[in-house]
Amino acid sequence: MCTTQHGGSGHGRATCRPFFVTDALKPSELREVERLVRLNRKLLPEAWDDFFGRCIVPCATSVECTDDELHVVLTDGRTLSVRLVWFPRLLAATSAQRGDWRLIGGG
Repeated sequence: MCTTQHGGSGHGRATCRPFFVTDALKPSELREVERLVRLNRKLLPEAWDDFFGRCIVPCATSVECTDDELHVVLTDGRTLSVRLVWFPRLLAATSAQRGDWRLIGGG
């Protein structure tokens, strides 16, 4: 299960804990959950991730800057596109300057 904990700064941090850590289920109910998990173990990971979302923080794998947009490809396959109007320094840069970049901090 994924939860977000907020510190004093207002920034959240996602944490994951096993699904069996709960006070809400009786032992017999947990055994039934375990039986169903074992029965559907090949289908469960994808369905679980689709329903609850993945507890990963995608990183950038590549960046492209056009005349009016910044495109960032993430490790999970998504592409983020943002208009350069939000980045005045990039908007004012030359094509050569926009092409001179490197990923830092692991993406």
